[in-house]
Amino acid sequence: MCYIIEEVLEEVRSDKTVEFVAEGLARGFFAIYPFRRELEPLVREIITISDPRIRRLEPPEAYAIAIGYKEGAVVLTEKRRTCFINMLTSLKTSKCEGATSS
Repeated sequence: MCYIIEEVLEEVRSDKTVEFVAEGLARGFFAIYPFRRELEPLVREIITISDPRIRRLEPPEAYAIAIGYKEGAVVLTEKRRTCFINMLTSLKTSKCEGATSS
């Protein structure tokens, strides 16, 4: 299952991408992840602990990471930099392990 948040759907512009997402939803490969207010404290904490050497995580990215953490899922982003946040032990002791460009 691949979760998609509303903020991501709002950014979809090209016909090809709209078709891809629509087909994924129709086939049950994608699911729209509803907004969950109980994730807000986790989202704020993720933004707070992200590495200051790279551009701040935007709330939609942090929300996607919070969903991944809650659901035990992998989080994908189209951003040119990636940041691994190790949340397996404790969010309080997590730190960004590095960034790469693609």
